[in-house]
Amino acid sequence: AVVSTQSTGISDKDGNDCYTNHQKNCPIALTWGVFPGREIIQPTIADYKTFLIWKDEAFALWEEKWACIYEEGSESRENLREIVNDMYLICLVDNDFIEATSLWQFLDEVIEKIQERENGARAESDLSC
Repeated sequence: AVVSTQSTGISDKDGNDCYTNHQKNCPIALTWGVFPGREIIQPTIADYKTFLIWKDEAFALWEEKWACIYEEGSESRENLREIVNDMYLICLVDNDFIEATSLWQFLDEVIEKIQERENGARAESDLSC
């Protein structure tokens, strides 16, 4: 039997454009260590709350730590500002790694929802965070 789990989270810095196709209270195990005669060691999970924390940490690091090591007005500092202000953080978990289009399918859904919102559609999306 093949078990496939797909979860994607996408967010801008402020969480204003935040999308997920994962159940908000259902963690996914990402990694673990299994050794003979021992319990499972160091499980790592991904879930909605974890993604939002990762988002805050990632954007804060880019803005508050990395950008500060470059001179004001430098190309590197401007690139980091652009990442913070214009880019999205994406977390994709897909255990069906043979399927090469998982991310693109979800991005198509998100783009469609953004276009609907920008065109005045007020319908609540099942993808919103």
